[in-house]
Amino acid sequence: MKKLFTILSGSALVLSVFTLSSCNDSGIPISIPQTIEQTFIVPSSPDTSFTISREIAGNVDSILAAQNATRDDVQSIVIVGAGVGETDSNGVFLPQSNWYQLDTVFAYIGDPAKPLAFDSLIAKVPYLFSSPPLPAPYFGYVSMTLQSEGFDIVPYIIKPLYRITIVGKSRYPLTKDIYYKVFLNANFSVFL
Repeated sequence: MKKLFTILSGSALVLSVFTLSSCNDSGIPISIPQTIEQTFIVPSSPDTSFTISREIAGNVDSILAAQNATRDDVQSIVIVGAGVGETDSNGVFLPQSNWYQLDTVFAYIGDPAKPLAFDSLIAKVPYLFSSPPLPAPYFGYVSMTLQSEGFDIVPYIIKPLYRITIVGKSRYPLTKDIYYKVFLNANFSVFL
């Protein structure tokens, strides 16, 4: 939890410094926090590894419109936090002690028109089952370590469709379907 707080605080400080230094006579910089949350189903398999992708329709225009902003006003969109948690088939988080024994989970973002090899790593968590849980409002999740603080996702999220992919490895063959929720916290920096 302390690590996530440090990551979020450090990212907020970097973002604040960037936003304040971007100020000029033509407008006011603002930050719009957003959470992207997706559920992934990992089907049973005799393997111990998996790769699951999901295409997501971008809703950048509606997020910006709520702030009277347009795509032209966007300075950056950066990931400031990430987490993953295992759920049942109804989306209810399972107690961490009941999680399937995963060794690692990685989260990537990419352009659906390009092969997965071109996706960018956003966050990772080694030894998922032994990671400390996050406090409310993220109850049920564990923190993912950001690959790069201040990673700008504008090239991906500004498109009509973008792809989120999770890649994982378990200790045992996947003898049942597994459901995961992944969240990414992002800050939209716009200049009005």
